[in-house]
Amino acid sequence: MLNLSKTTIKEINEYLLPSIVVMFSQIVFGLLDSMIVGRISLNALASIGLANQIHYVLTGFMGTLSVAFHILMAQNVQKNKEYCQKLFSTIINLTLFIGIGYIVVVSIFGSRFVSSFFYLEESVRHQTVLFLTVTSPTLLLNMFLFVFGSYFRNLGYPKIPMYVTLLSILVNIFFDYSLTFGKFGLPKIPDIGVGVGSVIGLTVGVIFYLYNYFAINQIKYRFSFDKTVLNHILNYFFPLMGQDFIEGAFITLAFTSLITTISTEALATYNLLGSVLECIMLPIFAYSSVAQTLIARNISDKKKITSIFYNVTVCSFVVTSIFAILLFIFRKPVLHVFTNQIIIIGEASKYIHYICFVLISNSLMQNLKYTLQAINSEKFVLYYNFIVWSPILLVLFLLKKFISLEIIYTVIITLNLIVTFGYYYKFYYKSHKY
Repeated sequence: MLNLSKTTIKEINEYLLPSIVVMFSQIVFGLLDSMIVGRISLNALASIGLANQIHYVLTGFMGTLSVAFHILMAQNVQKNKEYCQKLFSTIINLTLFIGIGYIVVVSIFGSRFVSSFFYLEESVRHQTVLFLTVTSPTLLLNMFLFVFGSYFRNLGYPKIPMYVTLLSILVNIFFDYSLTFGKFGLPKIPDIGVGVGSVIGLTVGVIFYLYNYFAINQIKYRFSFDKTVLNHILNYFFPLMGQDFIEGAFITLAFTSLITTISTEALATYNLLGSVLECIMLPIFAYSSVAQTLIARNISDKKKITSIFYNVTVCSFVVTSIFAILLFIFRKPVLHVFTNQIIIIGEASKYIHYICFVLISNSLMQNLKYTLQAINSEKFVLYYNFIVWSPILLVLFLLKKFISLEIIYTVIITLNLIVTFGYYYKFYYKSHKY
């Protein structure tokens, strides 16, 4: 069972490289975009940052719809074309409904929302509302990009999403820079230049997807909602959204809140190590995403599922271990890439070995999580995560006077391993039922 299969690894690698390129390019884009915004003004930095946070939260939650679509299409693409047609039409129409609805809501209630929930100076409030309104189409456009990306990967064209992402980012950066600073004959609109650039870049990506959709023309679109398919999507959506909330908001905010009770230096150290971890975990998420796609496509073949899972896990574990070793050896040069604060670099260096163990434990845990989602165990992932993490976090808050970074990282590693063992037991039990 643990023997590596050249055929399976070849299949994995066909999807892996495009996934890594997409994820890496998105991180580079984020850094470049931040550099542009950081050179406009203090008000722009505050208002654009706030508006983007609102968009990011909503895009993250709505993005789980595309994950539900991705899994359902992968499970049916090889055996039920009629279902995939209904699925594709339903998710596109749902995307249109949510995206256009968001644009209308922001246009009507955006100013009232910002005024009610955020205490801002008048100039910053006005700029935030303006930027929020200009960039409101990004939810619709991003949802389209997510859906079409899943669509083409499931049809066996993983390079198309890679090309679209690279093209969209290049156009985005060009217009962000040109419109913010008035370059290349374009008007200078620093307050909304980055926003307009984002809308243009994402629109170009959607257009390129549409061109490829009509060129390949495998699944027809119809303007209709299928109630059964919609229920299938929502049955996946809510557990996936719950997982996203627990991992992306609940756990993250809980640990951040605990660390603020230690010191500002501890918070800065934790955030720095978090940034390093986020970048180095790219291959983990790429491997996990590939596992999810291939396992969902072979959901009725127990041997194939087992083969894909173990091959992905071994490859991911080896690559992650190499990254962890390199990080441990070259800790200070790596940390210097992220900051020039010598004191924080010195503090962060003391905890690098914890980060290495967090990295390796995450490699196993994420592969299992994505695998369980692919074999219809998404509710188990949600409930099990909540049951494991909630009582421990409650105990940590009750004992927050005794909290240190060492304790925080030890808890994270321990719980990652507990979650991993639970996931593996569920996978082993579920895979032997097929």
